[in-house]
Amino acid sequence: IAPCKNSGDYQERLLLLPRSYQINDHAQLYSNLLTELTSQPRAGRTSSEMHAFQANHLKIANFNQLMKVSPDIFAVWCGAMRRTTGVQLLLLTGVTSVHVAYPFAARNLRAEFALQGVRLWRLQHASVMRKPSHLVRAAGCHVGVDTLSYNSHTTGSDSLWAGLPILTLPGRSFSS
Repeated sequence: IAPCKNSGDYQERLLLLPRSYQINDHAQLYSNLLTELTSQPRAGRTSSEMHAFQANHLKIANFNQLMKVSPDIFAVWCGAMRRTTGVQLLLLTGVTSVHVAYPFAARNLRAEFALQGVRLWRLQHASVMRKPSHLVRAAGCHVGVDTLSYNSHTTGSDSLWAGLPILTLPGRSFSS
């Protein structure tokens, strides 16, 4: 997770793991589900929560906790959506590790969407789900969009495991 060119910034010697992005907990692997997901055509992937998405629209998603979504990156997403018809954004509105929903966050997101000039039907709320259901939901989207000041880590790995490509940029800090 640290680029080799930055090795001089650390007192520790970097451990290089070829062909690895991030070490993940082996208990979180769902090989049977992943096999099933990769054998299905993307258009046929569904989840009970995906019903609000319209079939002919590009589905973008961010499954990071909302504290990682800064006003500037939210404005970038909204600006892109204003310029591109039919894109829908799925955002997580809860904390996954403790399975807590944030109803006020959903309300605030809708208000900010309206202020940004994006129609509300284009915002979908992703509720907290157990890992297998979440992976199916992620597989039903077309592209993940990442936050910048604190990039996705495990969340991003989950999306990649589900076959969801992620649009991101490296930052200057460890967390980005």
